[in-house]
Amino acid sequence: MTDRLFLVLLTVLLGSANAVAQPTSGQVGEPAGPQVEVKVETITVEPPTVTQIEVEVDDIIDEVLARLETVGPPTVLGELFDWQGRLGEGQRIEIKGVIGAISAEATDDDLVKVTARGTQIPDRPVDFKVVEHSGGVTICVMYPVDGNDCQAGDKGQLRTPKDKNVSVQFAILVPRNVAFTGRTTNGDVTAIGLRRDVQAYTVNGKVRARDLGGTVEARSVNGSIDVSTTGHARAETVNGSIDVSMGSAKWAGELAFKTVNGSVTLRLPEPIDAEVYLQTVNGSISTELPIAMTLQLTKRRRLVEVEGMLGDGGRELRVTTTNGSVRLQRRHAVGDAANSSNDSTSVRIGAIVIQRFQEVFKEALERVQKELGDTSSGS
Repeated sequence: MTDRLFLVLLTVLLGSANAVAQPTSGQVGEPAGPQVEVKVETITVEPPTVTQIEVEVDDIIDEVLARLETVGPPTVLGELFDWQGRLGEGQRIEIKGVIGAISAEATDDDLVKVTARGTQIPDRPVDFKVVEHSGGVTICVMYPVDGNDCQAGDKGQLRTPKDKNVSVQFAILVPRNVAFTGRTTNGDVTAIGLRRDVQAYTVNGKVRARDLGGTVEARSVNGSIDVSTTGHARAETVNGSIDVSMGSAKWAGELAFKTVNGSVTLRLPEPIDAEVYLQTVNGSISTELPIAMTLQLTKRRRLVEVEGMLGDGGRELRVTTTNGSVRLQRRHAVGDAANSSNDSTSVRIGAIVIQRFQEVFKEALERVQKELGDTSSGS
């Protein structure tokens, strides 16, 4: 009972909290103007006050209680699968789902631990397959559909029954010496605190990869992408924004960040040497980093393009969108004044949200239990 209610509450809380914390920044260059001018500027973001957050949390609670009026009988998720094993230095644990979220967190243990939860089809149960290979281990959810095949990487095929879409959610604990890949079709992919390379792929869902220590590759179609790593990253979606913070300016080949409907914010370390290409159609381009421009095009079907060099050039960096703005910002060192202020505010925000969440959760759960009890009695 509590699982579904918890998801309802958490979805509203996180969604509203993100809306509160969304910063605003200055923009340089108007795509409809006669000429594009890219300037170097410093963007100052003032974090929300605790009073503002308290007001927002009260609004969140009202929304949660309103939504509870429409919550039907909850879905009970059961543990379907449990696996653990030890992988070698640099090997990869790959999780392949179809419907359901995938969430990975770092662990100080030396064992990879995988747990899957979901609902079973009584007459045709969901199964799981573990494939060991030279690169590590691949684990797939195997729905009862002829032709499903679990293989590592892009190979294989996973489908669900047309009339019975069962959600399976994965939770993975990943040792610090192990790389991670999460693939699903309908669901978010999350990776927190991992030290090795991360690949996160979904079609209908968000990608959130934070506090990472390696190279990151993130893809979605209908969902935003949020990445922070001490390494470098690549990100692509269609309907969603991209927000990436990178700690490394050393990569091979082209580094691309691409969306269609959404803005792109890219935080880069200094010094950095790269050939830069920025493009938008319905939006603006702004930068905190000095770009020595080799090409700047004026209005052409509302297309805004900026091409130039950061530092001495060399590596390729492309940032493009159609409906949204492009922002290049400096990546601030951990512990500087700006981040310290934001971290302090985040702690206070978290404390307020947790306190109020605990209060409303008990009240909401009691209300749902009462409503379900009245329904049972009436039937």
